[in-house]
Amino acid sequence: MKKVVSLLMAAAMLLSLAACGGGASSTPAASAPAASAPAAGSTPSGDMQAEPDMILRLSEDQAPDYPTTMGCQRFADLVYERTNGRIRIDVYDSGTLGGTTAVAEQLQYGAIDMVRGGAAPLSQFSPQLAPLCLPFLYTSTENYYKCMDSDLAMDLLKMEDSQGLIGLAYYTGGSRSFYSSQEITCLADLKDLVIRVQESEIMMGMIDAVGANPTTTAYSEVYSALQTGVVAVAENSIASYVSTAHYEVAPYLLLDNHVYAPDILIMSRQVWDQLSADDQKIFMDAAYESVVYEREVYEEYEAEALQKAIDGGVTVIELTPEQQQEFIDATASMAEDYCADYIDIINQLREMQK
Repeated sequence: MKKVVSLLMAAAMLLSLAACGGGASSTPAASAPAASAPAAGSTPSGDMQAEPDMILRLSEDQAPDYPTTMGCQRFADLVYERTNGRIRIDVYDSGTLGGTTAVAEQLQYGAIDMVRGGAAPLSQFSPQLAPLCLPFLYTSTENYYKCMDSDLAMDLLKMEDSQGLIGLAYYTGGSRSFYSSQEITCLADLKDLVIRVQESEIMMGMIDAVGANPTTTAYSEVYSALQTGVVAVAENSIASYVSTAHYEVAPYLLLDNHVYAPDILIMSRQVWDQLSADDQKIFMDAAYESVVYEREVYEEYEAEALQKAIDGGVTVIELTPEQQQEFIDATASMAEDYCADYIDIINQLREMQK
């Protein structure tokens, strides 16, 4: 049985993003909150304002007790406290506001204010994020964190090539592996199977590369798709595998750790530009602190999730070094095939891990 890799605390996330404008805060339209008001935390610097001047909506597709949701809530709490109640961020969890792609489109014109989404689907809005999602790019969790905390990754987080979006923080989503309703033990077992992946050109390309057939079944429908055999295999982090109860209908977990794709907290640039320079700094500091917190929570959550899966009867399949190399070889051309314009970024990320 494979021992869970310890997730280490990242050294220090670098810099604040450059301010993108400095008008006074205004009040965008917002619907009734789907989450409770921010919880008490650090002591506010002054009297708490009775009613906020600005209410923002943050979309999250995971459950309330999931690490990324908890990271988002910590971020929201800190902003609320440090603006003394002037700015409230309501976290809409469990996909209430829609999937990552649809929500990100709404961020572009300010209909929704913020979203936490995977780098893979978000790369269609900011292509420079695509290299971060390549399979087998990172050799360990520690090296993944080292890359995410680098100046290079911080520059990519600004999403300057996107239309109306800006990144605030990288949350960890763990490493992704395959799980299935029928036993799979090696690369050859995936041939011609239907595999659910995120709505991402790179992720779909990875499935093509391993000889299977990709499908982008909606996240909320994966359980039933696995249960009915519409989808034979899915892939995600161990934490998501268990939190969604997919392990109940897909009791075979192949720990190939093919992708360490970051989750990203992003914001509508229209809304960002409405913040004063001081409030922008509050947002960035809060984002930094929520990342440190989210990584701590994720470490514990993933360990407990794997044990829960094992206790629930899941068969965990470990690859030999030779079998792992088969996956690496099968996807080796993807850097050139999908990220030819960003080879320099890929090379820098690889160099950081030596």
